[in-house]
Amino acid sequence: RIYWLVEGAGPGMRIAPVTYFHAAPSNETSVAPSRATYNERKIYLARLLNGEEGQSFFGALITNDGLTNQNIDLHRADLTSSVPVTIDVVLQGIPSEVDHNVAMTVNGEVVGQLLFSADDNVAASFSFPHSFLKEGPNSVGFQALGQSVDLSVIDYFHINYQRRLVLESDAIHFGWAGKEPMTIDSQGLPVRIVEIGDNADVASSNISPSNSHVSIQLSDEHQGAMLALTADGALAPAWIKRDVGSTLHDESNAAELLIVSHPEFL
Repeated sequence: RIYWLVEGAGPGMRIAPVTYFHAAPSNETSVAPSRATYNERKIYLARLLNGEEGQSFFGALITNDGLTNQNIDLHRADLTSSVPVTIDVVLQGIPSEVDHNVAMTVNGEVVGQLLFSADDNVAASFSFPHSFLKEGPNSVGFQALGQSVDLSVIDYFHINYQRRLVLESDAIHFGWAGKEPMTIDSQGLPVRIVEIGDNADVASSNISPSNSHVSIQLSDEHQGAMLALTADGALAPAWIKRDVGSTLHDESNAAELLIVSHPEFL
């Protein structure tokens, strides 16, 4: 992502501080909904459009010649949770004379099947137990089942699962909708909780741990998307450089051929 710093007449926006009620210390790490996303772009199909911007880039190709596996990392999944995992998937058909029939697996376990036609952009959602998952890389497989040539591509998929709130010098995103105390295993490190509300409203609070855990109580007005991070989990910019205005429209730049590229490619 690229962020622009612009000159203004007053101070820039700041993250507002918020005070949470510190709940009684607990060593029982909370579990909260989390999401992992695959949206790789590797194949260009000029005739087909996807996404709100109508681009033509897609993920991996699905065929009936073998299983197409895509790995997605899941961290601290609660493998004993009774809440089902859901996987939301969108596939794009490549036009052919046959309908598409695609089976979907997670770590070798069949979770669903998608039936669609021609150049349909089809969405589906499947549920399965947390026991299908594992810590680290998880393999999501796709295979066309038809006898004739059956081609489609992955647009994207999400895995929605229950994650144990454990910090290891990093940051975790999670949702919180209940009034029960929330306990984060911070490995004894101070934690910054950033609350991301609607309309880009952001608030934060710095909390010191009790033993190795941080426990807080959320009220009705402090619920939704959350980010918990340690000092090492705060990302620094990869680089900062001055933006130099373009001279593309100068009259002296008349030419019969125009090449637009990143400066390092020329």
